[in-house]
Amino acid sequence: MSGLSHYFHEAITLTRASAPVDIVMEKLDGNALIRSLQHGETQVLDRLYAQYRDEFISWSTRQFSGMDREDFIDAWQETIIAFYDQV
Repeated sequence: MSGLSHYFHEAITLTRASAPVDIVMEKLDGNALIRSLQHGETQVLDRLYAQYRDEFISWSTRQFSGMDREDFIDAWQETIIAFYDQV
C-alpha cells in the first residue's frame, strides 16, 4: 500500500470508528489547494476529502442505485489519491 493510500486507509478507519466530524469551512480555492499540496501541506487533503465526501456519495447513490455505499467511499478515496498524484 503506498504512503498516501495507507494515510487514507487510516483516516477512513478512524472516520468509520467514530462519530462523523462536523467540519465547517469555506469552499476550497483550487489554486490555493494545489499550491498548498505542492508545498507539502497534505492536511488540505483532509479538508478536501471531508468537505466533498458526503456530496459525492449522495450523487453516486442517485446515479448508480444498485451499488454498495462502501464502493462509493472507495471510489472517493481513489479519486483523492489520483488528484494528489496529478498535483
